Amino acid sequence: MKEINNIETIGVLSDSHIPTRAREIPKSIFEIFKNTDIIIHCGDIVTNDIIIELNEIAPIYSVKGNMDPDDIAFPTELILKINERFVFCISHGNGDPFSLKHRLYKKFQIYKPDIIIFGHSHVSENSKYNNVIMFNPGSCTQGLNGNSVGIINIKDDRIVGEIKKI
Repeated sequence: MKEINNIETIGVLSDSHIPTRAREIPKSIFEIFKNTDIIIHCGDIVTNDIIIELNEIAPIYSVKGNMDPDDIAFPTELILKINERFVFCISHGNGDPFSLKHRLYKKFQIYKPDIIIFGHSHVSENSKYNNVIMFNPGSCTQGLNGNSVGIINIKDDRIVGEIKKI
């Protein structure tokens, strides 16, 4: 578990699929993420170029997705402890999107997560499942319910997630 402190705002994206499904990251993401403390990418990055670009805004924490080639050298899951309080479990996810939340909840249950952040389905979501926040920013280039990213704010000792359509 990696510990990170003094975090107030987190940019979250997934399923960028650059350059296989889009030529470049949408420029609006740079504006949306400009005041973030860190950025989380939930996989299906496809090229490391996007990580280099986003790292100019804020430090990147990323996981590898099922469409990422071997040269994407990130773990398949990541556990972060934010501000000595909140447990963030991050995975791209895989398989059937309809049972994805349940499978991820079972997988990460041992860490007692406050939030599970994932991608894979290309559908944005900000909900609760068994009192755990389930946050999927959707796809920033091929969202099935519109292209989107996420912003997570930690305020008043709570996690507040928001989906931003782009």
